[in-house]
Amino acid sequence: MRRCLVGFFSSCLSLVAVAEPYVYVVGKFQLQGTSYAQAAFLGSKKMKDYAACEEELKKGRRGQWDKVYHVLRPVRGASYTADYRCAMSDQQFSHWRGAGGRMRYVYLVDVAGDQLVATEHSALGKCTKALREAKAKLSSFAFCGQSSQQVLETKK
Repeated sequence: MRRCLVGFFSSCLSLVAVAEPYVYVVGKFQLQGTSYAQAAFLGSKKMKDYAACEEELKKGRRGQWDKVYHVLRPVRGASYTADYRCAMSDQQFSHWRGAGGRMRYVYLVDVAGDQLVATEHSALGKCTKALREAKAKLSSFAFCGQSSQQVLETKK
């Protein structure tokens, strides 16, 4: 009986897997001279860990994206800045739809160290208010951005 219970519990424990965080290149695309920004959460099955993300970011800075290829189309008469960070998150996002995707979602994005937290808001104004109120608690890479990506799940 004892051997049976030990075998049962050890097989149950082997089924419990540690939830691996999702790894993203977080993009902030800001229209210069404004507070308007777009957020992109660029992930890939090929980018399994933070070190792989950092390597992808180095390649991307040279214009040689390998795992999270994306195209940013210029807006006539306007310029923008693109800023990227690697981050891990318990949140899974839908795929980025690029410049053609509808920006249906508004997030307060905070990348502190290697951790990403994106909090959804119903409107850009509400997000901006929350950003101002929590500015002292947030990292230097915290911003409100519109996105075409939806949070699909959050691992606990």
